[in-house]
Amino acid sequence: MHESSKNHPPEADEFEKAGLTPAPCEVVQVPRVGEAGVSMECVLDRVLPFGTDHLVIGRMVRFHVQDELYQKNGRIDVAGLDPLGRLAGNYTRIETIFELPMDDLRSE
Repeated sequence: MHESSKNHPPEADEFEKAGLTPAPCEVVQVPRVGEAGVSMECVLDRVLPFGTDHLVIGRMVRFHVQDELYQKNGRIDVAGLDPLGRLAGNYTRIETIFELPMDDLRSE
């Protein structure tokens, strides 16, 4: 993740630089990361000016999930996925997973 955040020249192969494998997509033409437990294919929806920067909004058109991450209930094994996040240039691991009581969400 850190290597792909660097400002590489357009001709650079970021898969090669990061030691990752490109995998074919089904809808979009660019490859996805083969080693990713979950990957998403996205098409550009819009780019909005946001101060001196831009907010890029995409529309997900396909999800890919490695078979071993599916649980019997059809949900993704988040602990097995071991996700990482990037927060304003810093990184974080998701280490605490909890559920909220569902009975509080029922309408009466």
